[in-house]
Amino acid sequence: MPARRKPIGLLVLVVILGVIIGSSLAEVIAYVLPGESVVEKFLTKSVSPGFAPTGLDIGALVLTIGIKVKVNVMGILGIVLATYLYRWY
Repeated sequence: MPARRKPIGLLVLVVILGVIIGSSLAEVIAYVLPGESVVEKFLTKSVSPGFAPTGLDIGALVLTIGIKVKVNVMGILGIVLATYLYRWY
């Protein structure tokens, strides 16, 4: 029986939801765990790569472009779990 192809848009949606849920869990863990614990620091430590907002003024049109992504361990675990579930279901 041939494998059924899944739409790429669904994969993108699943990965984005995995990041959102994982990052939200990191915030909850940071709130629940006692301050300055090693586990809290490890799970909630984040890196924010991106570009600062840059503006382009063309008279009647002003365009501002910028992007920043907050990546932490729980977000990565969320991506891994979401892609695993996507693969098997």
